[in-house]
Amino acid sequence: MKINQKLYIILFVVLSTTIAGAQTVFRGTVINAETKQPILNANVGISDQGVGEITDSKGRFNYRKHHEVLGGESTLVIGAKGYETIQLDEEAIRELFNRSSTIELEPSKSQSKTKNVKKITVFWDISEDMQGRDVEAELAYIQRYVDTHKNLKIHLITFSYEVQKEEVIVVKNGDLSDFRKSIGALVYGGPSNYGILTTKGADAIFFSSNGNANYGTLKVSQNIPVFAVMSQEQKEGRSYMQKLAAYTSGKYVPLGKVKNNIEASSQNTTTSTIKNGITGTIKNIKGLLGDVAITKKGDFNEVFSDSNGRFVIEASIGDVLVLSKIGYFNKEILVEKKDIGTIELIFKSDELAEIILEGNKRVDNTIETSDGKVNRDKLGYDSDELTSEDFSAGATNLQQLITGKLSGVSVQGGLFSGSQVTYKIRGGSQSVTNEVPPIWVVNGFVYQDPPDFLDVQQIASISVLKSVIATSRYGTIGAGGAFLIKTKDHVFNTRGGKEEVKSALVKGNEYIDTNTTSIEEVTPSYIERLRKLPNVNDQFKLYKKISRTQESPLEFYVDVAKYFDKVDKDLANKVREDLAYISRNNTKALRTLAYLYEVAGDYRKAAWVYERILKIAPSEAQSYRDLALIYQETGKYNQALELYYNMLGEQIKGVNFEGLEKPLQSELKHLVSLYKDKIDFERLPNEWLTTDFDVDIRMVIEWSDRTVPFEFQFVNPDKKFFKWAHTLNDNKDRIDQELSQGFQTEEFIIDDAPRGEWLINVQYLGDEGDYVLPPFLKYTIYRHYGTSKEIKEVKVVKLFKQSDKVTLGKIVL
Repeated sequence: MKINQKLYIILFVVLSTTIAGAQTVFRGTVINAETKQPILNANVGISDQGVGEITDSKGRFNYRKHHEVLGGESTLVIGAKGYETIQLDEEAIRELFNRSSTIELEPSKSQSKTKNVKKITVFWDISEDMQGRDVEAELAYIQRYVDTHKNLKIHLITFSYEVQKEEVIVVKNGDLSDFRKSIGALVYGGPSNYGILTTKGADAIFFSSNGNANYGTLKVSQNIPVFAVMSQEQKEGRSYMQKLAAYTSGKYVPLGKVKNNIEASSQNTTTSTIKNGITGTIKNIKGLLGDVAITKKGDFNEVFSDSNGRFVIEASIGDVLVLSKIGYFNKEILVEKKDIGTIELIFKSDELAEIILEGNKRVDNTIETSDGKVNRDKLGYDSDELTSEDFSAGATNLQQLITGKLSGVSVQGGLFSGSQVTYKIRGGSQSVTNEVPPIWVVNGFVYQDPPDFLDVQQIASISVLKSVIATSRYGTIGAGGAFLIKTKDHVFNTRGGKEEVKSALVKGNEYIDTNTTSIEEVTPSYIERLRKLPNVNDQFKLYKKISRTQESPLEFYVDVAKYFDKVDKDLANKVREDLAYISRNNTKALRTLAYLYEVAGDYRKAAWVYERILKIAPSEAQSYRDLALIYQETGKYNQALELYYNMLGEQIKGVNFEGLEKPLQSELKHLVSLYKDKIDFERLPNEWLTTDFDVDIRMVIEWSDRTVPFEFQFVNPDKKFFKWAHTLNDNKDRIDQELSQGFQTEEFIIDDAPRGEWLINVQYLGDEGDYVLPPFLKYTIYRHYGTSKEIKEVKVVKLFKQSDKVTLGKIVL
C-alpha cells in the first residue's frame, strides 16, 4: 500500500525515540498541511478495529485499544471532511505505537459529491437486552428516511450471538410493509455480538441496537454513514452510539428516554461506576482488605473490593452476597439495607496438629467442619460433633439423630407435640422478639431450613458451631449458630472393614496409593428430570423453565450443555449461548464457557469468548495467551504471532508475562513449526525460530479460578510419581505470582521417559461449597507436539467435585 511520504518524514522527526510497547496505543495531533492549524473532527481509526478516535478542537487524539490485535489486513485511516485521506499499512502502524505524532492532511482539491443512496443495510439487534425496545418508534424513523428516497433495496440482518436472519427487501414508493412483517416475527434472546457484522457494500447503515456489545467489535468504514438508532431507556450505550455516528459522518438517533441504570462490570466495577448499588467495606484483623471477591449468590455478578476495602455491587434487598478471598473463610451476608457496613473476614489457618501414636499410623485430634478436617484444639471456637458411630440405631430423621446428643442444642416440637420441629443452639443470637434459627451447612452448601431431604443413613457426621467467631463467617444468616453436616460420599469410605490408615502418600517418590478412582460423575436431579421427557423439544422447554432458578447456575449450564451435546447439538449450542449471555461480565464463568467450546471443537466461538475476556481483563497475562493460542486454531496466524511477539518481547505495558514464559515459548515454536509459511516470521529474532523439537507428550492444565487449591500428580510405569501442588501451603510464591500477574496455566513435558502406562491424577483440596462459581479444570494432552503427526485431546472436569484423588486419564508411551 502506498504511504504518504511527507507524513512519514514528519513522524520520524517528531516521534519520541523509545518504543515501549506494542499494543494498539498511540496518540498525536492532526493539522492542516498548509496552514499548520489543528483539524477538528478528523477521524483516526484502524480498519478492522471498529470505531476509532475523533480529534478535539486542538486536533488531538489518543488511540487506546489494549484488547485489539493487528492483522495482515489492518490499515490505519486518517481522514476529515474537505481533506485527502491518508492510509498506513500494518508495518507503518507499528512505528506509531506508544509515541506521539503530528499528522498533516492536505486539503482536498475536488468537491465531494452527494452519494445517491440505492441500497441500505439494517442491522436489527434481537439480543435479550433489546426486549422492551420501542419498535414502532424505530420503524417510524426508518419510514421517514425511506420516504425521501422512495425506491430502495434494504438488506435486513437480524442478529444476536449469531446472524439469525438475512434477507433483501425491495422497497417501492416507500412501502415498508414487507419490512414490517419481517420485524414483527422476530424472537429475542441471547447476547449481542457485533463482531459477526460487516458493513461492506451498502450506501448507508441503520444500526438499531443499544450500543452495548456483549461480544465482538463492529467494523465500520469512515465512508459509509451509520444511523445509530437507539430507542431503549438507558444510558450505558449512548456514548458508543453517538461516537459511531460521528465517526462515520452518520447520525445519532435517540428515540427513548435515558435513565441512570447500574453500569455493572464484574472485573473493573468501582464505587464511581455504579450509581445505585449495594455498598460495603471489608476488613481483616489488621485493617482494610482489598481484592476480595463479592458475588451475588445464584448469579454471575461479581465485583472486587478496592484498596480501601470498599465495594459496590448490583443487588437487591433480600439477596445473599458471598465474600471470598484466598486464605480466608468465605462469608455470606444477607442484604438488608443499601449499605451493609463493615464486614470482617477471618484468616484461615491450614495447619493441623497431629499426634503420632505408633509406627506409620497417625491419629489426629480433628473434627469435621465445613472447612474439612480441623484439629479440635486449634479450631478457635466451641464445637461438638456426632459421627455415624454415635447415631441411635433405627434413627430415621434429623430430630432423632440430634435430640439429646449435642451439648447446647435443644430440639422442640415434632410428631407427638403436633408442632413444627425447631432447633436452637445455645450461644446463638436468640431473643424473645426475634428468634434467629440456626443454618445448616451440608457439604459446604448453606441452607436456612433443616435439610430433611437427606437420607440420615448417608450422614457421616454432624458438627455444631456455637461461638460468635465461628458463626461470623456466615454473616447475619448465621447469627443463630450452624449445624455442619458431612455425608458419606464426602469422606473416606473404609473397605472390607479395615481401619483407615493415614500414612503419607510419599516415601521418596514411590506411588503407593491404592484408593485412587476414576472420575465418576453423579447425574444431577435436573438432568434426570430432562431424561424423563421423551421429546427433546419438551426437554429444552423444561431447561428454559428451570434455568434461572438454580443455586449453582454455572454447573447447571455446563451439565445441560453436555447432556444436549449427546441428543441435539443445536440445542446444546443454544444452552452455551444462554451461558454466554449471563456470564458476559465474569471472567471465571467466561473461561469455563471457552473450555466448553474447545471441547466441542467450536474454536470460532471460543475465540469470541477469549476476545471478550481480553476486553474486560486487559491487565491479566492469561487473557493475551489464551487469545494467541485460540488464534492458531482459527487460522489467524499473524494475529497469534503479533501476540506472542508482544508477550515474549515484553512490549505490552503494565502486563507481566514472566509466569507464562515457558508455555509461551513452546506455543510460539509450535506456531513457527507448523505455520511458518503463513506468518511474517522474519519479524522474529533467530533464537525464536528454533523448531527442532518433538516431544512425546506435552500436557497443559488450566483452571477457571486461580485461587482454587488442588494437587496434580503424574505416575510413571515404574510407580514413581511427580507431584505439583497448587496450594498456599505448598506453593505460596507461585500463587502470589499468579494473582499479581493474572494467569492460571501450567505446562508439563514428558519426553524420553520410561515406556508403559502413565497415570494422571488430580485432587481438589478445598470444600465443595467454597466457591459460588465452582472451579473447572481443562487439561490438554498433545502427542508429537509441534509436528505434522500431532494429536490433541481436550477434556474439562469439575475440579470442585474431585475431593477424593481421581485419575483423569492414562497415557501409554
